[in-house]
Amino acid sequence: MDQFMVDVTDIPGAACGDSVTLIGSDGEERISMEELGEMSHRFNYEFACDLGKRLPRVFYYQEKPAVYMDQFSPQLHSLKK
Repeated sequence: MDQFMVDVTDIPGAACGDSVTLIGSDGEERISMEELGEMSHRFNYEFACDLGKRLPRVFYYQEKPAVYMDQFSPQLHSLKK
């Protein structure tokens, strides 16, 4: 399986359809796989293994999105214009 659930019960204002950042940064907020592992009492590499092929990947260069890859086109695609 390439799915897992996140309990947002105790997050005020969380609603269906909200965008979330599970790993990485969003504005000034940042969370690493190590922190996520500590909070969930799991090994951090388990989260990397749970991120299946259906999840698109965006790679950053100098803090800007540079290339992406998804299951439909496994080669890297430039985001530069």
